[in-house]
Amino acid sequence: MAEIHWLVYIIIGFFLVLGSWAIDQERLLFFYYVGFIFLLVGIVKFIYTKSKSSEEGQKSRHSKPANMGQRSYNQPVHAAHSKSPNVKYCQACRTASYYFANYCHKCGARLS
Repeated sequence: MAEIHWLVYIIIGFFLVLGSWAIDQERLLFFYYVGFIFLLVGIVKFIYTKSKSSEEGQKSRHSKPANMGQRSYNQPVHAAHSKSPNVKYCQACRTASYYFANYCHKCGARLS
């Protein structure tokens, strides 16, 4: 599941607080407090995100990558270009297609 951005919490909290206060603060007191909780969660997530990104920035400046100086010549550029059994090649235009395709997606020729 995707993580919710801190700005979403702040916007929802702001609208909850403002809306419950403007409509009827006494009857919507629960939503008023929920809005404040959303604001606080958004602020905490903002502070945590900024501190985490600054720590990662400091680590990346002072450490070398693990594969520095090593080259891998045998890795394919794209999965369609590798010689795997999941790829068919068109005889007419030499385009790689999925193994279950009956026709070439580029020129429309029938694949064998």
